[in-house]
Amino acid sequence: MKLLRIEKKREHTDDLELALACARGDKSAMDHVYRNYGGKILSICRRYTANRDEAEDCLHDGFIKVFEKIGNYSGKGGLYAWVKTVIVNQTINTLKARHSMLELSPLEEVPNEEDEVLPPQAEPEKVIHCISQLPPGYRMVLNMYVFEQMSHDQIAEQLGISPNTSRTQLHKARLRLKELIK
Repeated sequence: MKLLRIEKKREHTDDLELALACARGDKSAMDHVYRNYGGKILSICRRYTANRDEAEDCLHDGFIKVFEKIGNYSGKGGLYAWVKTVIVNQTINTLKARHSMLELSPLEEVPNEEDEVLPPQAEPEKVIHCISQLPPGYRMVLNMYVFEQMSHDQIAEQLGISPNTSRTQLHKARLRLKELIK
């Protein structure tokens, strides 16, 4: 158990050293960060975007932001989590600027958030494809709520909408996703 804690601490120390090397402009350190995290984070960007090209653009823009801001990494928490957060936030900001984000049609009543999003037998590849077919606002809120585990208050703050609008968008995203998966 103690050994595990030492290894975890060493990982964070290595992360900090890697971040500091990137901040100094060390190209091999930057390449290491990109190669080790890029593939995983591309799949996250893909969930937010309509197609692979747009996801790659968001990943590229996100890594530019990461390397601009990497000197701010404090070593608390893993570097991967920090990089992912920066890129997801950059992706959200990029998509907000590119798209009219939300279709704002009110619901009489906001349904229970615990409703099942997907049928249990849904295949992951089909789900990802169907998510990419959602309107940008629906897709954004669904990703932030389901995958990033953000609250409606956090989503509202990030997107500049009300928490109730976030709930409505999530509900509409779930309904549309169920239709697409059938």
